[in-house]
Amino acid sequence: MKQVKINEILVRNTLMLEAIGEGVYGVDKNGVCFFINQSALEMLEFNKEEILYKQQHDIFHYSKFDKSRYLEGECPIYSTLKDGKKRVSQECFITKSGKLFPVSLNVAPFNDNGVVVVFKDITKEVEILDKLNKRNRELDKRAITDGLTGLYNRRYFDENYEKEFSRAVRGHLDFAIGICDIDYFKAYNDTYGHQMGDEVIRAVADILKQNFSRQIDIVARYGGEEFVFVLSLISKNDMLRLTQKVKENIECLRLVHEKSEISKYVTVSFGLVCVSVGGIYSSEELLKMADKALYESKNMGRNRITLKEV
Repeated sequence: MKQVKINEILVRNTLMLEAIGEGVYGVDKNGVCFFINQSALEMLEFNKEEILYKQQHDIFHYSKFDKSRYLEGECPIYSTLKDGKKRVSQECFITKSGKLFPVSLNVAPFNDNGVVVVFKDITKEVEILDKLNKRNRELDKRAITDGLTGLYNRRYFDENYEKEFSRAVRGHLDFAIGICDIDYFKAYNDTYGHQMGDEVIRAVADILKQNFSRQIDIVARYGGEEFVFVLSLISKNDMLRLTQKVKENIECLRLVHEKSEISKYVTVSFGLVCVSVGGIYSSEELLKMADKALYESKNMGRNRITLKEV
């Protein structure tokens, strides 16, 4: 008799929710469903006989989006059954056909006999939010990426170089910075045009990406035909070896450059600075040293590597 009265109360109180399309169901202190409205049944694709007087966790609320099963302590419904506190959360329900869909869930205690659950399908809202998040991630990536090469841009380098240097100092790590410049690039552009010049810049950028490819490496387009790369946890010998490999790989591309004064093909000059553990120079000083080393490479004939160890 008491359960009949409870059901009558639930029916009266859910008429408005029914009209706006929200699902409502009630479970007793054991998690057994004793009431469910038509909107809930339509969203879940079940009929009443398939849900009433059965455990809701065995039917439509047993899995997360990653397909792992809910533990009782993770379920807001069981938590409210235990402590009598109202809860609001986003959960995952499963239809009769096995489709998972997101719901906003409101759980409230009901007459010391169980809880009432009000839920709404928020699939569209989640899809819109996912699209916005994806768009924001794309915008964030564009803000730090050079459009021509796909490398980090100057802005990213300026914002993160000091952070990477400070991390190396705190951790007493070996640290290296390099700057490179395509030799006689203005003459190349004047001879072959800016479109071909862009192709050369992209080709050099690809070689840099392929060789300085650790997650902690920073490789950026510094401006025009100039690039900068920052590496920590690397010895002087390894830095020199990798840079030599980059230089050779660029030469192996055999990009014809008739106006170069040192080669038939596109070449690149490098300036490197390697800092052993406990170096005393600032990040700005190291950058200037790398730029000076690059200048020396150009003065000594280009297509070479100049390394400064401090």
